[in-house]
Amino acid sequence: MRIAKTEEEACKMLKKLKDEMDRRFKYLEKSGHKEIVPQRDGMDKIVIGIDEASVLYTKVRSNDTKAHLINSAREYTDELAKLARAAGMHLILATQKVSKETIDTKVQENIGGRVCFRMNTMVNSITVLGNKKAFDLPDIKGRAISASGNEFLELQCPFIDEDELKAEIELIQEKFNAKYPCRNNMLEINSDNTENNEKEIFIGI
Repeated sequence: MRIAKTEEEACKMLKKLKDEMDRRFKYLEKSGHKEIVPQRDGMDKIVIGIDEASVLYTKVRSNDTKAHLINSAREYTDELAKLARAAGMHLILATQKVSKETIDTKVQENIGGRVCFRMNTMVNSITVLGNKKAFDLPDIKGRAISASGNEFLELQCPFIDEDELKAEIELIQEKFNAKYPCRNNMLEINSDNTENNEKEIFIGI
């Protein structure tokens, strides 16, 4: 796992991921397959997690360099959201605020599954889910709506403290690595503090 902590690092990482997606599509075109299957194609699935997405994508006017990075990040994310699933690459966006100013509508439209906690306004609920279900949720901590296509499921998310969370993640990682051994080295973003044999790429701002 590698974490990007600045807009510049995140943009470089997204560019590498977009290039990897293009490489995989060229492979699919030559092989005649429609999507990447790790066991058949020898390529790992890649999970791209972007936390606090509104911080990365919110447009600025006072800083030309930062504005350029944000616009580039938006373009790379748009391409990944539209096309990456067939290449075995999956995008997860997390944010406390969803609007066309923070995450482009075209990116939102390509996010298939959504989990939304209680919204304070009907407008925000409509922005995320297309309806007021998140606004109508009871005021209970952890209560959320899961949306997949036109199906909606109300669910209760448990509270997990840091120690338990770490233990559960380590257990899941151990089971996952035993069943799905990593086939490739991680994408090289830069030469500093790189680690091999990882499957997830997490972009945190």
